[in-house]
Amino acid sequence: MRVIGAQKGETAMDETEKISSAWQRSVRGLSRRPELGKVTHSVTARITEGLTCAVEADGHRLVADQPEIAGGNNRGLPPSLYVETALASCLAIGYRQRFAATGVPVRGIEVKVTATIDVCGQYGVDDAKLGFDGPVSYAVRVDSPAAEERVLEVLDWVDAHSPLTNILRKPVDLRRELTLTRTDD
Repeated sequence: MRVIGAQKGETAMDETEKISSAWQRSVRGLSRRPELGKVTHSVTARITEGLTCAVEADGHRLVADQPEIAGGNNRGLPPSLYVETALASCLAIGYRQRFAATGVPVRGIEVKVTATIDVCGQYGVDDAKLGFDGPVSYAVRVDSPAAEERVLEVLDWVDAHSPLTNILRKPVDLRRELTLTRTDD
């Protein structure tokens, strides 16, 4: 596990203070104006070649693809792995924020998400087998001199308040909108 470190010119304490200060500022602001807590993001994925997708969100770019065995170019993670990536990183970041905000010292955090996805439904082989097959589990490793009880309080709080754990636990209303264009050849 990599020990949490500071950026150039910062100490580990500066990093923790920066995170804690941002947390406290957000709590004060959202307490006064809770409507600011609703944030809308748009993510755009465009097929660039074969199954390779260029994905853009909030000025950041990434690549999604399928492995060659599935007809892809293997230039990025498959979309289903981005769900697991989002969960692991959301929890790791949330834990770090909460440790800083509560003053519980931490030197390292690692979150490993494990899930099995059944692709039979995707290929029309068995429509009953769509999505995750079994539980999505995550293992958390924390390096901290704090008592286990304090560490568990932080983890439990974040698990209950994480946007990604809540998205995965309850159904979401998905709505598709189509814009069909016809290009003359």
